[in-house]
Amino acid sequence: MTDRLSPCPSRMRLASTPSAWAVVALAAASLVLSSCSAARTHYLWQPAPVLEVDVPLIAGTLATISQGFQGYFSHKDDQRFAVDISLPEGTPIVAARGGRVLAVKSDSNTGCNNARCADQANYVLIDHGDGTVGHYYHLRSGGVTVKPGDNVCTGQLIGYSGNTGFSSGPHLHFSVMDVYEESLPVRFRDLGREDTGGVVFPGMELRSSTHRIYHCDTPHHFSRCGRRVFLHTGVILDHEIPCTTVRRDIDYPISGRTLTKSGWVQIATRSKPKGRWTYDCLRTDAKGRFATLLRFPSVTHEGYAYLMISAAKSKCSAYAGWSSSLKLRFIDRH
Repeated sequence: MTDRLSPCPSRMRLASTPSAWAVVALAAASLVLSSCSAARTHYLWQPAPVLEVDVPLIAGTLATISQGFQGYFSHKDDQRFAVDISLPEGTPIVAARGGRVLAVKSDSNTGCNNARCADQANYVLIDHGDGTVGHYYHLRSGGVTVKPGDNVCTGQLIGYSGNTGFSSGPHLHFSVMDVYEESLPVRFRDLGREDTGGVVFPGMELRSSTHRIYHCDTPHHFSRCGRRVFLHTGVILDHEIPCTTVRRDIDYPISGRTLTKSGWVQIATRSKPKGRWTYDCLRTDAKGRFATLLRFPSVTHEGYAYLMISAAKSKCSAYAGWSSSLKLRFIDRH
């Protein structure tokens, strides 16, 4: 069986008039890729856009920002544009932006003020359909009200705050990540403060004005990545590919061309964090073109897998390694 391509989802919503602070954030932002190649703007190798989202709390909720962008305690590297909102445990959490639920965890009742507890956090991940994913972390045990595959609207209840995982006290850790799981700068449109342009900071007190959108504008789809998603490893694809979810035991046609003259392309996959990378090395033609089928067998893959496609200088030898790759979650039942 071969998986068919789905139509491009709607555009991401971008801030139209970034403040001076936001311009600085743009310059330091990680790279984000748009999900579609046709009639879409690609942000590859340009500063990332500042995304507009709503405060992920029910209208009227009071809260304090305990850690903002580039916070020394834990908002570094891929988490540098995350936001921590201090909240009493059990505070309702709503979607800051609509999308489709990508993954959830709700069975943990433990946590600590140490990175070793990071994998104990309960969470909800929402794919916005444009190559960005909203992350909501540290939810309480049993405090998730949605399931993978659900469509959610802005302002819809998705869970309740808690203190699970790597946490020094009850709060919500919120971030918007790109397809390589790098955080992106965000502005909260409902704050309406001209002096910050919607950018929050530690110690800031806020009152949410987020109201649920009962009728979402369009159906939400899982993100698809454009032809240049592997441009930084010397590969241009012929068509979009799934970049957040795939189905197991299905053939995905992969074709494109390399930008080098070596005559090789490397397709690397890995099942789960502790699994080993598997390298499929293909000969290209004289123009650098290649074509193959990508499959994730259920007998060897569960949960999720990683994918990277690179130009190679010799058989099974990429020109350089990589620090992050596409994380593909399996959605056989959705």
